[in-house]
Amino acid sequence: FFSILESAMAAGTHVNDPSLRGGYRELILDAMSCPCFSPGQRQHLEVWHIRAVVCNSLFTDDSYEFSRAANVVKDLITALPERPPSDDDVDKDVRETGIDAITQCVEVAYSRYSMPWARTTVDILVNEAKEHIERFTEACQKRLLDIWSKVKLASQKRKQASKEVKGDSNSFEQMRSKWESAAVSIRSAVGSEGDHKSELKLG
Repeated sequence: FFSILESAMAAGTHVNDPSLRGGYRELILDAMSCPCFSPGQRQHLEVWHIRAVVCNSLFTDDSYEFSRAANVVKDLITALPERPPSDDDVDKDVRETGIDAITQCVEVAYSRYSMPWARTTVDILVNEAKEHIERFTEACQKRLLDIWSKVKLASQKRKQASKEVKGDSNSFEQMRSKWESAAVSIRSAVGSEGDHKSELKLG
């Protein structure tokens, strides 16, 4: 059974293909509930769970599910060891594959950044990855820093746009105040002129 899973999750398979996401999700969830795997095999299962379940959950249009999946990724990031443990080649391969899977999750989350309901969640997730960037492999660091730069730039543009809108609003309020003052002055002048004319006529 493990060899079948390994083949299905091998590099180059379409785990995140829209038409296959559901099938991969069910396959890995079923495998996770099976007690027949060795500790080493379970390490692989944990990585596959990130790719097939957590990562695929980030493609959702449901803001609650998206936030929940992003929180799982956030926890995975903080759980990464500060320094790589001294392990053998097999464990190192699993660990680096897991780090790559977490990085992919951040990339998928960022792909939803155009959705207003996803932006705050993505901002938090990307900043979390940036704060723990040294825990990732060099290749993954480059991918994450690229995303962080884009998110930072987008945030700066939104803040600038907000200031401009606020400035326009203040200008409008100032103009409206001037218009209202001018209108009051005109009414007062007209009223005074009318009273004066009445006095002359009566006199």
